[in-house]
Amino acid sequence: MVRLLKDYDHTRNSRYQSQLRSDMQSIENGLNDQENQLKAHKTAQTAHTSEQIDHGGYSVANRIKNLYSRFANLVLNPDGTSIKEVVDIRVAMDGSIHPTAKDRLDYDYNKITDLIQWVSVKDYGALGDGETDDTAAIQSALDARLSASKMHFVRFPPGTYKMTTSLRVDSNTYLWMDGATVGRFSQHNATLFVLYRDGVVTSGYSGVSNVIFDGGTIEGNSHLYTGGFTLLTAPHASNIMIKNVTFKNVRDNHAIDLPGSKDVYIKNCFFLGQETSDSRFFAEAIQLDTTKSGSYGTIDSGNLDGTVTKNVTVENCYFGASREMGAFHAGVGSHSAVTGKFYENIKVINNTFEGMRYYSVKPMKWRGVVVSGNRFLNTYGGVYVAPIPDGQLYDLGGTKVTYETGSDVVINANTFENMGEKAIYVLGRKEIYQRDVTISNNIVSGTADGKKGIFIRYADGVNISNHQSKNTGSQAIYAEFSKNISTSGGEVKTTKTDGIKLNAVKQANINNVSIQDTGTHGIMTHGGCSGIDLKYNKITDPSQSSAGGFDGIYMSNDTTDSSLIANKIRSSKKAPRRGIWVTATCDNIVAFGNDTRCRAVEADSYRNSATNKIETSGNV
Repeated sequence: MVRLLKDYDHTRNSRYQSQLRSDMQSIENGLNDQENQLKAHKTAQTAHTSEQIDHGGYSVANRIKNLYSRFANLVLNPDGTSIKEVVDIRVAMDGSIHPTAKDRLDYDYNKITDLIQWVSVKDYGALGDGETDDTAAIQSALDARLSASKMHFVRFPPGTYKMTTSLRVDSNTYLWMDGATVGRFSQHNATLFVLYRDGVVTSGYSGVSNVIFDGGTIEGNSHLYTGGFTLLTAPHASNIMIKNVTFKNVRDNHAIDLPGSKDVYIKNCFFLGQETSDSRFFAEAIQLDTTKSGSYGTIDSGNLDGTVTKNVTVENCYFGASREMGAFHAGVGSHSAVTGKFYENIKVINNTFEGMRYYSVKPMKWRGVVVSGNRFLNTYGGVYVAPIPDGQLYDLGGTKVTYETGSDVVINANTFENMGEKAIYVLGRKEIYQRDVTISNNIVSGTADGKKGIFIRYADGVNISNHQSKNTGSQAIYAEFSKNISTSGGEVKTTKTDGIKLNAVKQANINNVSIQDTGTHGIMTHGGCSGIDLKYNKITDPSQSSAGGFDGIYMSNDTTDSSLIANKIRSSKKAPRRGIWVTATCDNIVAFGNDTRCRAVEADSYRNSATNKIETSGNV
């Protein structure tokens, strides 16, 4: 609501003019706003709904429904001949009336076929017998489009189609392959499906667009043939959907390579079987890539403009082994980078990764990331938020530049079972930290001996909440050389070493965490930590690897400016050395309300030897 001043200054001066101008401006703005709303109302397709328009005391919606019911009654009411229904079926989708029902059906069919173009690869000579080279026939079917602007539907009837070189797929193509296998059945190393044309130079995201792969199997047979091999690549592409496809048996490379693409949706797919050389241990099933020299070598040099991939969703897919080859080393990730550019808006949700031999998901220089609802089963590692390696710290001209890292990563509601390495690994560089990582509602059930559940190094702003962990081969949560680390809620059970350990961490809090059955300390700080707040934690049965050897909470090695508030330590198994021990190397430690009645071996279950300590008698 606009309220005008109305009572102006009595003297005609600059103040009076300012008041008058302000009111006139408000009136002008109001009139302009009304005019704009009226124009928008006149041109809007839904200015009013049929429920809002009155007609003879009824809404238009009511009258339309009434008339429709009456017409339906006239058409369907039995009259002994059903002739009315036959007459009614002569009305086409656009409302035109035709002499006969067949004329109407032919009319609508032609209108639909004008919108889409269906061809079968067998109409162009493909046999699908697994022995005949069907490459040329399938390429002819892919090229047999009537219009570049209309969707071109290419059907692969059930069968096995042998490829001896790459198939080029253009924009506006739907490949329906349900029941078909398209693959390599002789020695060659050409990528099977490529979404670009040789010699066509594209930049940014101006390449092939609007392509759908639906169903079928794309078979690499890399257990039978030698050399690196990729199944599908889409550089500079946009609006790509890949669904219900099985990708099998790759060597050294990827099932899907996405260099500089955007708006890609991969769902309900299987990624089965990969072998790599020792130097390619990081090769992903789905690689999010850049278009730069050395990143994807088969693109024409004119395409190498440094475009990075963004807006990718991988959902409801399975990554694992095939009958012929072991599981992919990595599931979804990146291992190349361009200065000043980031992989953005990446979602990896509700997938299963089983038996992966490297980290299953590897966000490297990703920004705006969600990894959620996934299952990681018997894999080497889970999620690795990775730094840029030295070899990628260059611009397109080859000049070494400033360090960069990703940010805004959410790792939520995943389950990790029987991990060979870390379940979640957040690693920055000494020169620049990983930033803004949220780790919430995850469940870790088992890591190998000596392996941590969550490992954080060189990070700034990591928030861990409601984390559930059991049976880790080392600490459940470990952070070092980092700052602004928060852990709240959740439960830690049965660790080989400490429950939670901080080393050289600045500004961290551990609040309201339940920690049970730790091999060594429940919580430990050392290495010059500062600004550490431990509040309302309950630690039960620490020091289970050695009675009297470790403590519920152990602050040591120059921990400073920290606090211990209302923590509770209990023990019913092997007794700890102390409930809480703050060593003499620590300084400025505030402690109150802590309860260390835990059957400790030492008489002073609570011991604060810090200099400049502040404590109350509430510590017991």
